[in-house]
Amino acid sequence: MLAVLGPELTHTLLGLASFLPDARPSQSYLSSILGITPTATNKRIRRLAAFRDETGAPVIKISKTRNQGKFLSNKYEILVTSGISMFE
Repeated sequence: MLAVLGPELTHTLLGLASFLPDARPSQSYLSSILGITPTATNKRIRRLAAFRDETGAPVIKISKTRNQGKFLSNKYEILVTSGISMFE
């Protein structure tokens, strides 16, 4: 799977994985870890969210966390189809 994603999306996926099990990094913090701009991080996250494996399954799920309707953060769930697992 990682070879299919290519280097940029693999880099981004592994950056998100470093926050498991509760992946809620801010885009600016994730950007600093990845060594890229927040704009580039946003583009990569959108590409990663749109990516589907050969069966059509996504590799990540993004949930928006809200409190009384106000946006708090994104939660990134790395799905089993990504080939990345916290415990094997």
